[in-house]
Amino acid sequence: VAEDRTMRAWSISTAMENPVSKKGGTTALCFSPCGQLLVSGHGQGQLCIWHQNSVICSMQVSDCLVSSVAFMSEREFAVACLDNTVTTWRLEWTPPQTTAQVKQLSSYTVGSSVLFLHYCSMLLAACPNGSIIDLMDPTDVTLGWFGSGHIHAMQENDCKSLWVVADKDCTLEVGFIFIMGKVPNTFHTLRLEQQESSSTNKSSVTTAVAIHQDLLVCGDSTGKIWYKDPPGEEGWSSKKQAHTDKISVLKATERIIISASHDQSVKLWDRGTRKQVGMFLCQAPVVSLALSPSCPTEMACGDSLGNVYRIAWGE
Repeated sequence: VAEDRTMRAWSISTAMENPVSKKGGTTALCFSPCGQLLVSGHGQGQLCIWHQNSVICSMQVSDCLVSSVAFMSEREFAVACLDNTVTTWRLEWTPPQTTAQVKQLSSYTVGSSVLFLHYCSMLLAACPNGSIIDLMDPTDVTLGWFGSGHIHAMQENDCKSLWVVADKDCTLEVGFIFIMGKVPNTFHTLRLEQQESSSTNKSSVTTAVAIHQDLLVCGDSTGKIWYKDPPGEEGWSSKKQAHTDKISVLKATERIIISASHDQSVKLWDRGTRKQVGMFLCQAPVVSLALSPSCPTEMACGDSLGNVYRIAWGE
């Protein structure tokens, strides 16, 4: 029951049979484009492919943490690890088979680790130094307008464009990338001064950002969230204490804002009223979260123990 006296029904599936639950946290999650499959990456380099609530394939892709996963099609996906490698794979599986095989397609070595992968007619990798690399271009084209900024989010706008949000010197830089053919073009970069500078609040740093249409949501290391709606207007909302620990992931849909935290909770907020309308507790700090592309009321989240949770709710 929410603050506004409304009630939502939750359907929760906890993947307790996860075969890698003792092999590190669930550090990356990604649904396939149709939402039928879910890939989870883990802290010791393991990868699991899920259909509904069952693992149909489990493999070791690296000895290092899996930092990001991105689907390129319903059966092809890319995996980034902290050993500076990105590999692409093809899934060979025919329902209703309960097991699947994967075949490696390619491997790339990047000059640094990769924070995020995103496929938008080209496979893009965001690095800690603020650069975005086209991994499929043999000339290794780099988009480096974020300089030394830390990239917080790469969010699809549509099949040909995406938003990128970076943090540099207490300023958020919002970039819009449009893909024309095989060439990335940056049409706009917006710089937004944050509400508090590091000099006035050294104990609080931005740890998560989400952007959806005209809404920008930020979260910090103390569990507070705040908004800018739309991003181009002056001023931020006041900071709100949403969690008791670091906010690790933020997501936004047409109607809901989702926040995940190291306090082991995932909370849902009404996008219009900003009131909390739901909460789910995990068994450990939440470190990853993905929304289903086929259903706006379904998501998966992962915690530091390696558990994977499939969650659905009614509006």
